[in-house]
Amino acid sequence: MARRVRRLRRASGGLLVTMLVGVLLPASAAAEVPVAEGDPESPDRIFEARILPIFRSQERSSCVQCHLGPVDLKDYILSSHEETFRSLRDQGLLDLERPGKSRILRLINKRPQEKGEADLVHESTRKAELESFTAWIEASVKDRKLRNARPLDRSKLAKPKIPDEVIRHGLLDGLVESFSRKVWSLRFRCDSCHTDSGSRYPNLVEEYGAEKLGWLKPDPRATLLALVERELVSLEKPEESELLLKPLNITEHGGEQKMFLDDTDHMAFLGWLRDYAAIVKGRYPSAESLPRRSTYTGSAFFLRVAHVPAGWKKKTGMLTVHAPKPGAEGQWQDRPAAVSSFVMLRSRKLGDYAQGYLMIDSQKTDSPALPSGKFLVKMHHDKGKRTGTDFDTVIANSRVVGSGVVDARWQTGFRRATVVRDASFVKSQLSDAPDSTNPEAKRTEAPVPRERR
Repeated sequence: MARRVRRLRRASGGLLVTMLVGVLLPASAAAEVPVAEGDPESPDRIFEARILPIFRSQERSSCVQCHLGPVDLKDYILSSHEETFRSLRDQGLLDLERPGKSRILRLINKRPQEKGEADLVHESTRKAELESFTAWIEASVKDRKLRNARPLDRSKLAKPKIPDEVIRHGLLDGLVESFSRKVWSLRFRCDSCHTDSGSRYPNLVEEYGAEKLGWLKPDPRATLLALVERELVSLEKPEESELLLKPLNITEHGGEQKMFLDDTDHMAFLGWLRDYAAIVKGRYPSAESLPRRSTYTGSAFFLRVAHVPAGWKKKTGMLTVHAPKPGAEGQWQDRPAAVSSFVMLRSRKLGDYAQGYLMIDSQKTDSPALPSGKFLVKMHHDKGKRTGTDFDTVIANSRVVGSGVVDARWQTGFRRATVVRDASFVKSQLSDAPDSTNPEAKRTEAPVPRERR
């Protein structure tokens, strides 16, 4: 008889059973039905009706508001009502005295931080999850036996399978910070065409349309989301993202070529794209597999090294800028204050010269600066074919071929570049060796050009 009642309760949502229980059961059995007076549903009933459907759903949950990686609300749910409660309790996600203030509820209800920022979760999804978990938690904490149940074995705790370090790396806020350093900070390369306030935008928007042209938004988070929404980022092959192919002019770009293979822009953009794809696709299995967080931020400070040996014209490499060591006259810090790839150019005034703009080691994720004063500038040649996107690694795999001291008054803009005029150079056999790092040679390895979208 009791089994029959449970089946009927599941079918009717409990209300009909409460009305008929006195008819179906004798008085002594009716007192054993686990439905408290004024409580239409027990915690296990709420769990079965409202929590398990979330566990079984194939749709992304409210976790997507903060986590781009494989983290989902269903990761914190077990098939058992009691074990799910103990698991959440043991991980500090429940407030037994103030259930409505439980941390799991705050996380579900987390919304965009800034006015105008995109909400990544449909409001109906967030509302359904919040109401379901609230009802279940508030009903569960009334069960003192459940509250005081022994801790769940740690191997059974419900949580994402990836390590905590990987979870933290996949937070949207961290990805936005990286995007700001590596992409957004270099927007001066793109803003004349791709923002609605750009000088060339009004003429181009008629031809290409605002949806296609205006992906550069007023802040980095909105810009990142616009790039993803417009499918300018490839999760399967990040190196073939339109965000890269367009400025490389591999896919035809109306603004012509804006970056070169393996230059600072390309390394920064590609490093971010690979990280984004790895986060979303769950390709980081351990903390050791995570990339190092970059502290270099793009800037509009241009640097030139004048009168470079003509034989180095086709070489690739990096310029590094070193600040003086505090209290040590004539000594320089090992870690560069700024880095830049370079291109080789020629002018009457400077002869053959190397030029690039600086990525600055800074706490700021946008518009970094360098103080005025003396700096040591080193010119590096790549020892072999460059494959990395981490500036520290690229510099470590290079050879210093020249250096000079500059008394800099850093100013932004191409026309106000800082120039190193008295650098000393090493005449190396590099200048006569076959050029394995010539960008022209590497173009054959680039993705095949595609038609303009």
